[in-house]
Amino acid sequence: MTVEKIINKLLIDLKDELNKKENRCIIENDILEPLIENILTKIYPYIIGLSLLYLIMFISIMMIFVLNIKIYLYQ
Repeated sequence: MTVEKIINKLLIDLKDELNKKENRCIIENDILEPLIENILTKIYPYIIGLSLLYLIMFISIMMIFVLNIKIYLYQ
């Protein structure tokens, strides 16, 4: 057997093992969910901060727009 055939067979067997329901549950529950939860916990403050920044920018732009319209209308 060549190296390519061995690697191909190993990858196919690995894919079949990972697609089994029991192994998929272990991967999802013990690896992926805690990892995603940890990542979201760490970036949550940044998401809130960026949301507040965009909100403040939007309110400021609206205020400037309204003030410009007032100045234009009363000249």
